[in-house]
Amino acid sequence: MTVRAIIIGLLAAIPIAAGGYINDRVWGLESLTAGHLIPVSVFGLLILAIVLVNPALFRLRPRLAFRPAEVGVAVMMALVACSLPGRGLFEQFTGIVAMPAHWNTQNVGWRKHNLIGYVPHGMLVSDGRYDDEVMKGFLTGLRSGDRNIGLDKVPWGKWQPTLLTWLPLILLMAVCSVCLSLIVHRQWSSRERLRYPIADFATSLMQRESDKPIGPVFRNRLFWIGLGVVLGIRVCNGLNVWFPENTILIDLNLNFRAFEQKYPIIPQTHLGTGLTRPTIYPIAIAFSFFLASEISLTMGLSQWLFVPLAMVLTTYGYEITSGPGDDYMSGGPLGWQRFGSYLAFGLIVLYAGRRYYWALLKQTFTFRRQENVEPYAAWACRILLVAMTAAIGIIIHLGLQWTLAVLTIPMMLLMFVCVSRIAAETGLFFIQPRWQPMGVFLGLFGIHALGPQAIIVTGLLCAVLSLDPSQGLMPFLTNGLKMCENLDVKPARTGWTAFGTFAVCLAVALPVVLWANYNWGLRDEDWPRRRVPVMAFNPAEAAANKLKAAGAGVFEASEKMGPVQRILNINPDPKFIHAGLFGFLVVLVFSTMRLRFSWWPLHPVMFLLWATWPMHVMFHSFLLGWFVKTVVTKVAGHGTYRKCKTLMIGVIVGDLLGAAVFMIVGGVYFGLTGLMPKAYTYFPR
Repeated sequence: MTVRAIIIGLLAAIPIAAGGYINDRVWGLESLTAGHLIPVSVFGLLILAIVLVNPALFRLRPRLAFRPAEVGVAVMMALVACSLPGRGLFEQFTGIVAMPAHWNTQNVGWRKHNLIGYVPHGMLVSDGRYDDEVMKGFLTGLRSGDRNIGLDKVPWGKWQPTLLTWLPLILLMAVCSVCLSLIVHRQWSSRERLRYPIADFATSLMQRESDKPIGPVFRNRLFWIGLGVVLGIRVCNGLNVWFPENTILIDLNLNFRAFEQKYPIIPQTHLGTGLTRPTIYPIAIAFSFFLASEISLTMGLSQWLFVPLAMVLTTYGYEITSGPGDDYMSGGPLGWQRFGSYLAFGLIVLYAGRRYYWALLKQTFTFRRQENVEPYAAWACRILLVAMTAAIGIIIHLGLQWTLAVLTIPMMLLMFVCVSRIAAETGLFFIQPRWQPMGVFLGLFGIHALGPQAIIVTGLLCAVLSLDPSQGLMPFLTNGLKMCENLDVKPARTGWTAFGTFAVCLAVALPVVLWANYNWGLRDEDWPRRRVPVMAFNPAEAAANKLKAAGAGVFEASEKMGPVQRILNINPDPKFIHAGLFGFLVVLVFSTMRLRFSWWPLHPVMFLLWATWPMHVMFHSFLLGWFVKTVVTKVAGHGTYRKCKTLMIGVIVGDLLGAAVFMIVGGVYFGLTGLMPKAYTYFPR
């Protein structure tokens, strides 16, 4: 790890963190991260640097060329920065803490129950009261013509209490993510030998011999064939978006809607249309060659197994959703099922490494060296415990009772660990848990034992800290650690460099995002303006209505309950018990079958992934990838399969370069004309 690598990493990371929000949410260009663990901005720049920059430096003087380890550190830092501009934080953060004041003026029910009054001081800007100085520019922008505003036009004083409330929690959760990544890294990488397909793909691009300007993969003809075919398709289709009358479209969308007319239950079923309206994603087909066959088959069959089951349940009147309006937060049978599956999966991950984790705990508390436990892992465990305790203390200070606080943070970390494990084991680059602690609490406690304030506080915490952990720090860093390890960079240095990068990027990006909000206004789109800011309040309004309708004094009794009383008054929703228990048991059963019988074809990760948007849009491609890989292996043998992996690396690179091309084209067009470019977005989001 050299100074040059750190400097280059920061030069890549800071523009992604600071400019990603403007690129995605203001200009509407191809997303710098696209919500994926293989972000176009990082891997597109990586490919261009390896193919163009490094050979030029090598020709000037071989020692000037970047070593693979230097490139790996820089890429890791850029990946860390990708956790900030999207749904990991800034896509919705400012909307969550500012927009409730606006929606409170529009919603009679909120005002009737004084829901804003339940929000602790500092969690919302101006404590949720509508303030013209805060909201006018935030909603509509203060930019005049082509003239941008100065930083002094942002009402920093009004935002200061809110930022001082949230920034410590954001940083503490980042510390927890780094520590957890360091704790599990050696167990997953060396002892369980997970595949890390994303990290292996990245490493294959960066590796090169010291006497060669580029690595072996770039000298392979199959790589360039795969790249050329897919890049050609993407360029052709991108040109068709810009010039539809003069170009052709190579349509990757298939249409089997005739089946919907024959069987109308298909479109009536949750995500049922995925069976009849498939889109082919070359990048998903290619990644199937890097996965164990059971993984690609499991992901490919996930919706084929879920949708028929959902059809039967829907026919008999069972609710198959993730909550009212499918809103991420409120639970619902699907959300509760996935929580049960995540809990079981987390226990299995813990069981698989039980000897290592037990030795780690002993070294953590006794300071006595244990066999096979690295010192950095023990220190990471100590810091994790301190950070968790501090985060729990902060949310208790904010007003959440300790019985809920001690559950909220560990449940968020469970999500982080399981999402990172999915990425490391399956190579899936687009993941959505689609459950949150608030929804679990609604199902487990019931509205009487929970009360409106707890719903609102936990909802706000979830919306800011864990709404989409697949775009959070831990899964990016998990792949970054493995990538750097492949290139002989020590995990301890990688981990703490990652946290430093996150802190620097957060410090730079936050004022840029706020300035962008007040310069252009919050973009008029559903997610950050309407959908996410109300996620904590609409369930609280519904709960307040039910409690007041239940009889005199019921609402007041719920408000006055102490932490122990809430435990004693738990009234679980029967659907929560049934769905959660089903999710828990099927993961245990599938895990047992997989461990006991070598012929068992399916992985328990299915129940963490099915009925989520990523599987809905990509399961056809993973199934096709599994089929192609199986045919190649069975018919042509393992030698041909290894050669085809190089072809598939080219396919992935071609897809990424295609996105990068139109990202650059859109940026140049906007810069020259000031007009919004036509968006060609072909990665699922």
